[in-house]
Formats: sequence, structure tokens, C-alpha cells
Amino acid sequence: MSETNIRYDLQGLADEIGVEVRDIVKLFLSYFSEMRDEIEAMRDCLSRGDWHMLKRTVHNIKGVSANLNVHDVFKEAEKLDMLLKYSKMDDVPTCVNKITKLIDNAEIEIKRFFNEKGFCL
Repeated sequence: MSETNIRYDLQGLADEIGVEVRDIVKLFLSYFSEMRDEIEAMRDCLSRGDWHMLKRTVHNIKGVSANLNVHDVFKEAEKLDMLLKYSKMDDVPTCVNKITKLIDNAEIEIKRFFNEKGFCL
């Protein structure tokens, strides 16, 4: 997938915060490291039925993803947040799995974008 087909406006993010694209590489390194920890936390909370902690974890995923223009992850986390808010637990495992897949796919796509620009993520 070339940069023209990327789902994430990384150039727009860099422009918005007034930096070069190379300057946001570290942001995304940190983001994906944090998201791996959050995925593990979500799965742990789900297995223990700790809905309060799951809601806090999802809230963090939602906020960080929104800040970095990873909108598909943000939207699915927002959906999961609403399910938890209204105690609709039947679809929670599906949403956790979907968020995990979206994060994995985002990492692949964003790495490709940076590689095309000559930067390693």
C-alpha cells in the first residue's frame, strides 16, 4: 500500500503539531508499545470480568488513538466504551478482538508509511 492509500493522515498530524514527519516516528513507536500493553490489559480485564479497569484501559486507548489520528481504533474503542457504559457485555469480547486487529493493522500500515519516507519504526 503506497502512502497515497494510507488510512491515517500522518502528514496532517505532523503539520498540525508543527513538526516534520521524522519527528513523529518516536510518537508512534511509543504508541504501539503502549497499545501492546493495553491489549494485554484488556484481555486480562476481560478474563477477570474487571469491567471498571477495562473501561479505564479502553478510555486510554480511545484518547491516545484520537490524539494521533488513528481514527479506526478510536471509533472502535468509543464503541466498546459505550457498551461498557450501558453494561452490554455480550459484544465486549468481539470489540476487544476488533480493537486488537485494528491496532495490529495500523502498526503495519504506519510502519510502511514511515519506511516509504526512509524512517524505521
